[in-house]
Amino acid sequence: MNQLKMLRLYTGLSLICILVMGRLAHWMNPADPSPDAVEVTVLIIGTLLMAGSFLSKRIKAASEPLLFAYLWFISSAAFISLMQYHYDSMLLITILMMYFVISQTITSLGRLRVYMALILSELILFLFFTGDPKQTSFAIMLFLVASIAIYLSTGKRLQLIKEYQETEIALRHSVAEKNLYERAVHDVGTGVIIAEALPHRPIIYVNQAFTQITGYTLEEVLGRNCNFLQGKDTSLEHIADIRNALNQHSRVQLEILNYRKNHEPFWNELVITPLKDEGGKVTHFIGIQTDVTERQQLMQSEQQARTMLEQVLRSLKDAVMVLRTEQLELQPVMMNEAAREIYENVDRSFISHLDAYKEIILGIMSGDHAKELEVELQINEEKRSYRIVISRLKELVMLTLTNITAQKDNERQLLLNKEVLESTNDAKDQFLALISHEFRTPLNSILGIVQLQDENGLGREEVQTLRHSSEHLLFLIERVLDYSAMENGEVHIEERPFNLHELIITLSEKYRENMKHKSLEFHLKTGLLPNVPVIGDSRRAVQIIRTLLDNAVKFTPQGSVEISVVVRPLREPSKVLLMIRITDTGIGIPEEAAEEIFQPFFQIDPSSTRKYGGLGIGLAYSRKLTELLGGRISYQSKPGEGTSFEVRLPLKLESAEDSTALFGRNLRLLLAEDNIDNQNLFLAFMRKNNCSVDVAVNGAEAVKMFTEGYYHIVFMDIQMPVMDGYEATRAIRNWEADEQLKPTPVIALTAHAFEEHRRASSEAGCTDFLEKPIFIEPLFQMIRRYGEEELTGGAGHLYGSDTD
Repeated sequence: MNQLKMLRLYTGLSLICILVMGRLAHWMNPADPSPDAVEVTVLIIGTLLMAGSFLSKRIKAASEPLLFAYLWFISSAAFISLMQYHYDSMLLITILMMYFVISQTITSLGRLRVYMALILSELILFLFFTGDPKQTSFAIMLFLVASIAIYLSTGKRLQLIKEYQETEIALRHSVAEKNLYERAVHDVGTGVIIAEALPHRPIIYVNQAFTQITGYTLEEVLGRNCNFLQGKDTSLEHIADIRNALNQHSRVQLEILNYRKNHEPFWNELVITPLKDEGGKVTHFIGIQTDVTERQQLMQSEQQARTMLEQVLRSLKDAVMVLRTEQLELQPVMMNEAAREIYENVDRSFISHLDAYKEIILGIMSGDHAKELEVELQINEEKRSYRIVISRLKELVMLTLTNITAQKDNERQLLLNKEVLESTNDAKDQFLALISHEFRTPLNSILGIVQLQDENGLGREEVQTLRHSSEHLLFLIERVLDYSAMENGEVHIEERPFNLHELIITLSEKYRENMKHKSLEFHLKTGLLPNVPVIGDSRRAVQIIRTLLDNAVKFTPQGSVEISVVVRPLREPSKVLLMIRITDTGIGIPEEAAEEIFQPFFQIDPSSTRKYGGLGIGLAYSRKLTELLGGRISYQSKPGEGTSFEVRLPLKLESAEDSTALFGRNLRLLLAEDNIDNQNLFLAFMRKNNCSVDVAVNGAEAVKMFTEGYYHIVFMDIQMPVMDGYEATRAIRNWEADEQLKPTPVIALTAHAFEEHRRASSEAGCTDFLEKPIFIEPLFQMIRRYGEEELTGGAGHLYGSDTD
């Protein structure tokens, strides 16, 4: 209740009480009907004050001091009444009115104490003017009772009022701080978002900076999830990081690509923090966002520049390494890929190299000019030469390493070429001496026989010697001329049809006669030599075979020479691979000469007293000629036991029918089986079908037989000693792939019928699968499927036979 209302209430009540009590006093004392002057004065002043509280603005404005002045006036009137012996009524009215007013108007204990002091002063004045102890005692007693009652009742209220005021002040300060915080959050330049920790996480507040960054107003985002800021190029990884952090109620900080209201992308540095209540429960999430687009663009520009620099460094063939000096020690700072390869793979001597040049590097750091050095480094067991340029790069030092290995090799090669040239000149002199010797030998025979012709005439033996010497001399001259043309790239390769069977048989018969005079055995194996036309350079093929046969006969003092010929179909249609193996039991080739026998003019024994003659260009000529024909030549040798040369030449067939005639009949089968009973059973089955069968007792022998012969179908037992069927099949498939041959059907034979065994056989390269025990009908079906349709056909005339 305000002071103006209290003034009106107190004044009105006092007027009513005075009138009532005045009437009671008149009723109780009719002998004194005259009105009391004090009462009349109080009534007049009270009436004027009541009227002024409604009419006068000044009284309304000063209601509180007027209320206490009127209260003082009433108490004074009470004491005056007491002095006139009317204390019974006026004093009671005064105390009651005082209690009421004080209990309603006093707002602090301090004011209550002041008012009581004023009342006490009135009592002192009352005692001073009256001098009546009885009246004074009665007034003091009433004062004390009223004061105690007022203090006890009003003090509690005033204490509550005080606490309320303190609370109000604290609340006012809190509200002021809240307003300050709200103004700070609202006016801060960083975007602030507050969302509830509900599954949808609706937004409940955004500040002005958020609207400026995104273009969305508060009304447009309230209740929405923040994912509306994401777009097509927003990283899914960043979205997943935010989702996981929110689900786990953890803090997350990242830079994410967001989109404004106008769909313009911007980079947002986002920090999301969970807010918890007093119980530790997460109730809200607060997000702080900062537009870092310019920084991101600057970083991207720097990254692009760095990437471009890295690309430039990466594209440099030279190795670039930047070092810093730390306590007089060299520490790498940056290097490109070429330098990293050196640094990671070089032996630690590189560091010692740098330490050796530390004074030079420190001198360059102090202002000396760039230095250039040459070092040799060991990298991955390879020696490389580098030219190092040491230069200063502000507070760092840069090493540029240029690989000069090729240059150094060229320099060494020049020196070596000089030595080779000198050696070649020596070899040329030796060659001239050799060719002079080789030519003189047949010429001597020819001239001697001519002299005999003049004297006695020629006998049969002299004619044979003359023919042989003439042919040998012609062969030597052709060989020298052909090798010279080959060195100059002038060799012409012809592609003409010829009968390979006739060529091999004719050439073999000629050497068979020659070897009879040398007491050497001669064997020819042509199990699959076709009697059909092939296309190639027959003259060059004969030159290669003759050279190898000549060497075999020359270097085999005793024993035998064997020619084995096999033809296999290649992957490319109408093409076959001719495989010729020439094996002797001669002196063999030393291991130290393994890399040199195909070099021109090479002689195992170059001395003038050597036992075996020759020009030393036969093998070099044969190797180059074989490569020109698209084939290759290889050899195996053991000193003292003999040598085996193998030549592989690709040839063409005139038509696909020739391929059918060559490989489609007279089936040859290879059985790889270690069990003798299974071998005999298989051979018994095959005798009924007129098929040729070879048997290998283990996988290693099967691979050897397969690579040396030709078979239409291979039956491969899986479990065998030395090498099992899986490994043998893989070896066969690898060999076929290397030789580019048409794959041969390989049928797996096993007692295991589970699916994993079928799968293992297929993965090893087997074409099909037969379960043991093997029955004749499934076996014949497999042969009909992968062999020829008519197992009993003849066609034996298409193949040559083994001849000894």
